[in-house]
Amino acid sequence: MGEKKVIWIINEYAGSPYHGMVYRHYYLAKEWVKRGLSVYIITASYSHLFYNLPEVNGRYEIQKIDGINYVWVKVPSYKNSYDKRRILKWLVFALKLFHLGKLNLKKPDVILVSPSPHFPVIPALYFSRRCSARLIYEIRDIWPLTLVEMGGFSEKNLFILAMKILERFAYRRAHYVVSVLPGFSGYLRSAGIKNRPVFYIPNGFSPVDSKCDDCETVEKIKEVAGSSFIVGYVGKLGESNALEYLVQAASFISDSDIKVIIVGDGMKRRELKEYIKKKGLENVFLFAPVPKSCVKSVIKMFDVCYIGLKRKDVFKYGISSNKLFEYMYYEKPVIFAYSGGGNLVEAAKCGICVSPEDPVSISEGIIRVYKMPERERVEMGVNGRKFVERHHLYSVLADNYLKLF
Repeated sequence: MGEKKVIWIINEYAGSPYHGMVYRHYYLAKEWVKRGLSVYIITASYSHLFYNLPEVNGRYEIQKIDGINYVWVKVPSYKNSYDKRRILKWLVFALKLFHLGKLNLKKPDVILVSPSPHFPVIPALYFSRRCSARLIYEIRDIWPLTLVEMGGFSEKNLFILAMKILERFAYRRAHYVVSVLPGFSGYLRSAGIKNRPVFYIPNGFSPVDSKCDDCETVEKIKEVAGSSFIVGYVGKLGESNALEYLVQAASFISDSDIKVIIVGDGMKRRELKEYIKKKGLENVFLFAPVPKSCVKSVIKMFDVCYIGLKRKDVFKYGISSNKLFEYMYYEKPVIFAYSGGGNLVEAAKCGICVSPEDPVSISEGIIRVYKMPERERVEMGVNGRKFVERHHLYSVLADNYLKLF
């Protein structure tokens, strides 16, 4: 037998179930290990998405996790997603990648680089040429466009301009471009990069078998839910999630047996909490995040799940939301406040779509699902489950990637 094919995954936000998000590359790597590949995940020692930080004593730490070789790169910490020190972390991570050759890692056959800020493409290209490895550039979010539209940065900002240069450089130099967004090829054409094929390998879902034991938050949610009809959300409370419109919509249905339960944390949490208190909304409840092992238990208590996004140009190329796949897999109908491209709720026939940033439309959607015969809601839930099993399980996505390897 020949030697195992070696894959390097470079993503400064790659986490694990033991540390926190982002999970995509952990689950892909786990599938590739099952198929006989040797996988290294090269990631940063700090992320605002981690709930349990790895122990990194030196500049690097190599750790075996579920058959995957994790290479933790020591980087500076920062307070939150909009802390300017986060930029320092990006730069330190990219620069330290050049010294990976000193760690005696196995020579890669494939390098999959999946950054947000594009900086790691330079060291990834360096090792790709040095090791004669195939370079795959994976896009999860369109940067710097997301920073401009969601973060309020000027297109003329020198930092944004530098990222645009790196972006074009990366798309042209990689052997393959992969995106989790169904319409990403349209973005490349709009950026003047034509005749560059894009392989669509979306985000995925991995069922969690672990039990949810003694979770105080889960018990509190059960008490609040009672026998009411529950509209639920689990996930990040960020700017792009547009949860303020869901909370505003709740004020139009306050005299009904409908409750809105939001579970998560993020930069918008305080604002949402203050709005709920100011308006005296007794049908909206905000809970702290729960462990990943308990997400299933929470979603199972919902009658319908909500997901919303802002009305921004960046979404016309599609989204690939992990929380959406969780809702679908656990057979819950979805209220989708979205106007962008690649509408997976419509494709799967697993819910209803309403206008984004429109509390009236959202409230009308909630009432519509509330009055819907139960068999219709059940049918939507089953449709969602089948769609995920067909297109979004990590075992399926890992096989799609192997064609590029």
